[in-house]
Amino acid sequence: MSPFTGGGLDGVPLRITPSERQALRLLANGGSRRDLERVLGVTGSTLEAVLRVLFARMGVSGKTEAIEHASRRGLLESRATLGKA
Repeated sequence: MSPFTGGGLDGVPLRITPSERQALRLLANGGSRRDLERVLGVTGSTLEAVLRVLFARMGVSGKTEAIEHASRRGLLESRATLGKA
């Protein structure tokens, strides 16, 4: 899978994988840990590691900040709506 580049803040693009983007969407829509584990195909400490890496890459410290950051970068939009007014 090729990484998806979201709209950058301060001119710096954020490259995330499709599964990371899906995880952000789930978080934004109130998805549970179980939802995330199922969709990402991981469990327990592996999920925590995936989220830690994603949050570090985004430069955020937690779920709420990640959702706000992703929203500002347009990462929560579907690919079908990207580029449409």
